[in-house]
Amino acid sequence: MKEQLQRAKQALEAEPAPAASAADAAPAAAASDGAVDKKAQARAKKADDYHARHKSWVAEFNELTGGECAGGEGGVKWAAVRAWQQKHWQLNNLLADGLVGPKTLEAAKLLQKKNAPKKEGADEKDGAAGPEKEAAGHSEGAEASADKPNLEEESAEASDDQKVVDGAKPKESKHHKGSPAAFEAALARIEEALSRCKMPPQAAAPTAAAKAEAGEAKDAGGPKGKETALDLDMPAPAALEKYDSVAQAMIDKWPTTSPHERCDRLFEALNQALDTEEVPRIREWIETSSPTKAGQFHARDWNMELSKVVFGKGSEDAAKLEAVKTVFHEGRHAHQRFAMARLLATQGKTEPDIVGLLQMNAGIVQQAMKAAAQQPMDLKSTEAKAAGAMVEDAGVHGKEHRATEMSALELTNLGNEAVDLYAALPDKAPFAQRWADCKRRMHEVIDAYHNLPTEHDAEAAEKSLKLHPPK
Repeated sequence: MKEQLQRAKQALEAEPAPAASAADAAPAAAASDGAVDKKAQARAKKADDYHARHKSWVAEFNELTGGECAGGEGGVKWAAVRAWQQKHWQLNNLLADGLVGPKTLEAAKLLQKKNAPKKEGADEKDGAAGPEKEAAGHSEGAEASADKPNLEEESAEASDDQKVVDGAKPKESKHHKGSPAAFEAALARIEEALSRCKMPPQAAAPTAAAKAEAGEAKDAGGPKGKETALDLDMPAPAALEKYDSVAQAMIDKWPTTSPHERCDRLFEALNQALDTEEVPRIREWIETSSPTKAGQFHARDWNMELSKVVFGKGSEDAAKLEAVKTVFHEGRHAHQRFAMARLLATQGKTEPDIVGLLQMNAGIVQQAMKAAAQQPMDLKSTEAKAAGAMVEDAGVHGKEHRATEMSALELTNLGNEAVDLYAALPDKAPFAQRWADCKRRMHEVIDAYHNLPTEHDAEAAEKSLKLHPPK
């Protein structure tokens, strides 16, 4: 996700500063209660029409969830579906759009398996569910091809009885770049998303405080100068050179290797680096079709997702560098989790306590406890202090951590859309101050994500790699 967030920050920073002051900016027109009702009705009709076209998906979803979201003309209530998706997004990086599709069904299946009683003969040692276990993320391609409508697209000119036509092109007057109405709608979506954001205590302020003390202005590249969060970073990986050489070879041989081969070689190089660090190897990498997210580590299954789409890009050197760095970045999260488990084991926590707090694979926790028993972690060391901060981040405040990730991703997507719409406005003055306020608040959320101790440490480790574009 960090790739998307970085691009969003760059796009927002590239936006020119507003020329109008707060006194000059015209206030945006507030929608009347009647207009809001019409929009809600139009949104519900779109969702019902979509679900009516996919009755089998709806029926399967209702069966898997015990009818938790059942109702409405389409078989489910879209608002209830969205709430369910928001609650269970972490199962497979689910996007909360209120529509039942392949990814939502996949999440429901994974949740059912997660909640099902363990069968006799299940492998208790590593917490695996057995050979029949479904890999999260496998429905990315099917999800992308689903004919989902955009429930946020409403036409200001739409009449009460206007028919929603499948595949119909939105009215040009509403959606073309430069339309004040389109930008107004984009701002409203951003403001609604911002109203739901709650900063976690472990990421609320270090960047702003450090920069203020250093006398530096806020920028898109993360903290600079005196850095409070950086003091907690774990020691740099000892196996950087081992990964560096393979990663550089992949960059240099990019045109002659396939996406699968690139992922395979980088994954093996990462595991060799983890061997040097005495961290358990990541078990497998799972191929996804995400167009933007290069990779993601899953502590519960101790595996990693890698996107064949991102690793298939071959035109820009920056994309190649970002892809190979991402594998190391996600591998650092494995290093972090193992260090957290070792710390908790040193402090006398039990296996169930550690598994529950860190949402971590039981077999890996057992290895961490064995390592701690053989050589307890020095609780005064830099590593222990960093691991303690990460336990607070991803364990004690895990719910807030995940909410920050999702808020940052949602605002990234909304912000990218709004940047283009604002740039095309013929008259920016009526929106200038409101847009500036939205940008400031979006930066705070995205900065909060980068300030999460686990992300800050992974980014610092990634920056230690010595890679360059192909010669």
